[in-house]
Amino acid sequence: MDLTFVPASHSLVLATHGRGIWVLDNLRPIEDYDAAIAKAPLHVFPASSGTLLHANGSNGVGPSAFVAPNAPTGTVISYSLAKTVKPTAAQKALHHAPVKIVIHDAAGQLIDTLHGPGKAGVNQLAWNLRYAGPARLDPPLGKAGPHARGFGPSVPPGDYSATITAGGASQTIALRVLPDARYKVTLATYRADTAAGLQARTELSAVNRVLNHVAAMRKGLGAVLARGHGDVAWAQQHTMLITQAKALDKQLGDYQDALWNPHTQHQVAEDFLRHFSHLHRHVSTLYGLAASAWGEPPRAQVEDLIASDRALIEQLLVRYNGSLMSSVKTWNAAAYAAGVVTLPTGSPVTLKPAPALPPLAGA
Repeated sequence: MDLTFVPASHSLVLATHGRGIWVLDNLRPIEDYDAAIAKAPLHVFPASSGTLLHANGSNGVGPSAFVAPNAPTGTVISYSLAKTVKPTAAQKALHHAPVKIVIHDAAGQLIDTLHGPGKAGVNQLAWNLRYAGPARLDPPLGKAGPHARGFGPSVPPGDYSATITAGGASQTIALRVLPDARYKVTLATYRADTAAGLQARTELSAVNRVLNHVAAMRKGLGAVLARGHGDVAWAQQHTMLITQAKALDKQLGDYQDALWNPHTQHQVAEDFLRHFSHLHRHVSTLYGLAASAWGEPPRAQVEDLIASDRALIEQLLVRYNGSLMSSVKTWNAAAYAAGVVTLPTGSPVTLKPAPALPPLAGA
């Protein structure tokens, strides 16, 4: 058996010459660990560099089907805790682990917020080198396709930072994101792809948020209509309110239909062949293309589609924030006067500008 230490990646390679090869990745915690670190409430080790590896899929046939565990994708953040840190009540409600890890670019702009384990001793978490994903769809429309799971655009190569907070203690470390050295892709191309992904992310976020609002209001109207159907005496007392609820639900339903086709299996990419795709499906698919682009700048057709979708979404939001919300407020006033629970309205939904790209080194 041979052992080789690779200083550049802080890895230990073990080879048996015929039966296998193992790699112990990122040994920095073992290299640095001592009694002082063990007693510290929080100690964050230097992070490994992250490489924007371009993965090629196999067809899963014959020898190409063999796989073995790989090092975590992205940059590995390791930290030591003297005592176990338990999640707060707010973290439990959100199903978050107790250690908060906030990623920023070199200009201090937020990239993503992660949550890591809080056990006593050394913990690790890998940042996948991506921005946070678009706003998600809530039930009953949630999990509508692969891009509703939090898939964000890749960051371009450059310098970033991570601030780790656990049990009231915080430390910030530097992160480095590198290009895939096997391919000649310019920094300008990486940045152009990221910019297109961020533009498409803002559009999908806006569509998802307005769908969430409409679905929540229709759920509230559905409860009123169900009560009217099941309680005859109550229905007779609130005939006008029920009539108004039916009219408003139709108004909201017509608006929702422009965005969402309930007959489409949104998790099945080919289902557009059976059912006409509405705006959400188009925006979601375009986001997937832009956020996963690699190796060449966005094509003119993609940029044109992103721009045309933006114009259409802005028109729909004007209608939602204007006439539609006016109708909701009118119904809410009548419902409040009748002692009926009003509909959740929330803040106006806006199409926010995409965040600026990280600054170029030396700029």
